[in-house]
Amino acid sequence: MNFTALFSVLDKSGLVATYTPRGGGSAVNVRVSAGNSDQSRQQLPRNVHVGHNSQDWLLSVSGYPAEPQAGDRLTVYYGNGQAKTWEVHTLGTDRCWQWSGPNCDRRRVHTVEVQP
Repeated sequence: MNFTALFSVLDKSGLVATYTPRGGGSAVNVRVSAGNSDQSRQQLPRNVHVGHNSQDWLLSVSGYPAEPQAGDRLTVYYGNGQAKTWEVHTLGTDRCWQWSGPNCDRRRVHTVEVQP
């Protein structure tokens, strides 16, 4: 499979999003593609469940060259007019992103939904 061609198509066909660095930096419009998603759940005493939606987003390094930081926000605009805001977060002791793609030309950014 030609992954370079596939990622080239994803860069042009991904969802439109606005990436906003924490601390009030300048927002940047980018294209993102959904990566793995997960619904994390935690059980508290007395069988109370607390959960959140998490989503990995593939972000081209050429589209957003700065290194993502925990607390940054990504507002993704879906084709149905809906928008969701996701906050970049770390996974345990790992950083909040990892290299992805055949040439490490994109980042897989770990996020959790902060606004329904």
